[in-house]
Amino acid sequence: MSGRLDNNVAIKTLYSQCIESITSHDAIEQSLQADLQTHLQELKLELPDPEYQLLKNRAAAFAELGQEAGFVRGFKAAFRLFVECMDE
Repeated sequence: MSGRLDNNVAIKTLYSQCIESITSHDAIEQSLQADLQTHLQELKLELPDPEYQLLKNRAAAFAELGQEAGFVRGFKAAFRLFVECMDE
């Protein structure tokens, strides 16, 4: 089990390095931010400002968690595919 945890830490470290290199011109990042802003704008009209700010911060944190989890899962899937291709 320790090997899996070490792998997850290594992949998350790689993710952090990738995130640091992403610019505002990255198409995927732009799309993610646009979707997040669309949903937040709807909430801004419905909620008082203190509640909106709290929800906005939480939404951003959840989006980051989901993005990291997606990276880890995608990396593992790509690696399994790579290993399968090397076996052929």
